[in-house]
Amino acid sequence: MFRDDEGIDAEVSLKDVSFPKIGEPSAAYRLLTAVPDFDVEITLDLVVVQQGKMLGTLTFTSAINERLDADEEADLGEKFSAKIKAAEESLPD
Repeated sequence: MFRDDEGIDAEVSLKDVSFPKIGEPSAAYRLLTAVPDFDVEITLDLVVVQQGKMLGTLTFTSAINERLDADEEADLGEKFSAKIKAAEESLPD
């Protein structure tokens, strides 16, 4: 439970998320914030991808009280990974 200076209570949780492996090592986390007094829930997914020397993060944020689309996240994650790989391959040795 979190309370800001104005006295608004918010519940915050962070957990690992099952996400298709993209890149060499990769990891995904979900931050869920709920503000019960206002019936508001916001989800933020953070995906970290490494390709060689390149490290990138991709963040997905839901609209208020909406769920994130897992298929859309996976598709964007694959595209993002390909761009990081291309960028890594363009680096001088």
